[in-house]
Amino acid sequence: MSILAENIPGLDWVLLSNIGQAYGSVAALLTALSLVGVVVSTLIQARSVRLASEQTWRLAQLELAKLVIDDPKLVQCEGVPWRSPEDDLPLRLRILANLWIEQWRSMHHFGLMDDATIRRLASGLFAGEVGRQQWMEHSEGYRSEYPKVSSRAFSRILDEELAHATRVAAVPISRPKAASPKRRWYAAAAAGAALAVGVAIGRLR
Repeated sequence: MSILAENIPGLDWVLLSNIGQAYGSVAALLTALSLVGVVVSTLIQARSVRLASEQTWRLAQLELAKLVIDDPKLVQCEGVPWRSPEDDLPLRLRILANLWIEQWRSMHHFGLMDDATIRRLASGLFAGEVGRQQWMEHSEGYRSEYPKVSSRAFSRILDEELAHATRVAAVPISRPKAASPKRRWYAAAAAGAALAVGVAIGRLR
């Protein structure tokens, strides 16, 4: 090194050493940033693959549901009893309720629906007997089939909305009592008397 310094006069080796160290730090930082970029890209690709797989599964489920909706007797393949055409409409409604719940769960899982939206949609679904019955009978199946944290949160929201809808449905609707015949007769007599008094006063005037 000393021989090289003697042959190349005017070189500031301390400065060159500092520049080399700074370049090494920048190179290490750029390498770290590139690794972060690779990780982020991998995560995005994995999410895209999951979305594509979910979409494929949803389309297959929808096609099977269409078959049963078009011909409800096919539901017997799943062990569900079918007795007469009178069962067709309830079966179709239950299938539709299940499709809605599955769609909401998928969108909530991937962050496409927030908790407030799920609550609003579930409140509307559980306002009817079909939606309440569907979740009461199959909620445990949802929990076992989708054990992830996001799915547990989704199930908890539906449980809360179902409990609220059940309490609302249990409150009897108060209706005005019909007047008894005796009261109706009193009211008619009072109205007739008032009319007669009015006529009499008019004649006196």
